[in-house]
Amino acid sequence: MSAMRYIILSICLLAAFFSAAPCPAAEAEPAVEAEKAAEADKDQKDHLQRGVALYHEEKYAEARAIWEVGEKAGDLDCTMLLGTYIHSAGRGAPQSDQKAFAQYMQAARKNHAEGMSVVGSCYLYGVGVEKNTTKGIEWLTKAANAGYASASAELGDLYAHGGSIKQNVKLAAKWHLKAAQGGYPQSQLYMGKAYMTGDGVNLDRDAAKEWLQKALDGGEESAKALLEKLQ
Repeated sequence: MSAMRYIILSICLLAAFFSAAPCPAAEAEPAVEAEKAAEADKDQKDHLQRGVALYHEEKYAEARAIWEVGEKAGDLDCTMLLGTYIHSAGRGAPQSDQKAFAQYMQAARKNHAEGMSVVGSCYLYGVGVEKNTTKGIEWLTKAANAGYASASAELGDLYAHGGSIKQNVKLAAKWHLKAAQGGYPQSQLYMGKAYMTGDGVNLDRDAAKEWLQKALDGGEESAKALLEKLQ
């Protein structure tokens, strides 16, 4: 409930307490709020799309200016694009991994799933910020729990291969399964193999076939040979 609606309803409740007079503002207000929200949403999409169009025309400074307007209007996708295409690529502003990271962090702190994922990767590999594996996994986990399949897949790969963290095939399967369920073909392939070999999960030929078929449908051609082995 918006603050304005809360205030109007509170006034109406007080009026109702002292008299039976109706309060038409309470009935009209939702439609007004909905109209304002629709206009705001349209404006945000306009900022995003206009900036993308300008960027593709190589009008980088103009794209930057449009996205900055969108960012001020609260569009976190514009915040992300400013990080990736302007500061990281150095188009429309001097290249700066630090400024790019600051953009990603701004979005991440407002629970933008992709922002949290990119911040996690930046921490893992020390891009624009001092390398910190613990913080990297923390942000990736937040993104994965928000439903961002790419973050789940990255966590799965980290635990599958070890290196910066201790290898753990069960956690690898857990995160790859989450990504696979989110439609991520690479993780669907991973789960197909895992169910074939019993890596981190119980052996299950039917589950292996199911995930390998989904991976193949998603463009992972290597799943075809594995499916043939299961026939």
